Amino acid sequence: MHRFVKPLSFVLLLAASAFFFVGTPGDLTTRSAERAWDLGHVAFFFAATLAWIKWGWSSRSGSYVRLWVLALGCVTVIGICVEGMQALFGRSAALSDLFRNLVGAVLALAFWGVGGKWKATWMRPALRSVALLILVVALSPLAVALSDEISASRTFPVLSDFETPFQLSRWTSDVVLTIERNTVREGDGALKVPLSTARYSTASLQYFPGDWSGTSLLEASIFNPDERPLELVIRVNDEWHDKHGMRYDDRFNRVFTIAAGWNYLAIPIADIVAAPRDRAMDLTRIEGLSFFTVELPEPRTIFIDQVALR
Repeated sequence: MHRFVKPLSFVLLLAASAFFFVGTPGDLTTRSAERAWDLGHVAFFFAATLAWIKWGWSSRSGSYVRLWVLALGCVTVIGICVEGMQALFGRSAALSDLFRNLVGAVLALAFWGVGGKWKATWMRPALRSVALLILVVALSPLAVALSDEISASRTFPVLSDFETPFQLSRWTSDVVLTIERNTVREGDGALKVPLSTARYSTASLQYFPGDWSGTSLLEASIFNPDERPLELVIRVNDEWHDKHGMRYDDRFNRVFTIAAGWNYLAIPIADIVAAPRDRAMDLTRIEGLSFFTVELPEPRTIFIDQVALR
């Protein structure tokens, strides 16, 4: 078996290299596909490190401790350079990518980069156990995405009611979102949104079933803990909008005045369909649902619950 590892490492490296040329996460349609794509970092640096061990390293090159230091050092430097280049070209740099790079390298080193003084009985299983543990950590975002996608499919047409695990991962924001257990409209949870004074302070439901055909109403419950009313904008857009300039008049936007206490908001789906100026909204490919404020004079807080279709 071991004699096949050397040629196999080269084949794996070639296969993993395709990860850099097959689209980007933005081209993918589900969160689980995006998280699986992210694991390409693990696959590539596992294959690259394994190929280095099998093709470019020998006992004459130095100790295995030196191998680990050189390999992890090189992977770190390469990762920092790649993320820095992405930032220069307008793409976001991510520390999580650096972590996944190192996970791949550590896996290869733990299983094929242990020898010499590291042949102690306890050393191999200890290193391999640590490597597998961090692999589980790297795989956890994919597991969360798959679990929540299954849950979202089962509970549809409810889009988000904060009653099942991992629903917070469906949302993105310019602020830190949390699940509230005391201020709720129904059930045991609601989304706490601490709105900022940014030009647009937004809480967006990014991951949800996008086929809204056959529904007639979008509804949500919003709690305003302040006596002062608050103007809140709800935005809905489809996939076509995101790929064709994202013009303001090509999506649904409506301003609601949120009074003190709980507010029930209901939007006819027919209004959403008719919102784009030159076309009809594609209800089979709804891609974004956002709640946002515009240039608040001071920070405010709202709670969102029971976002659903009927």
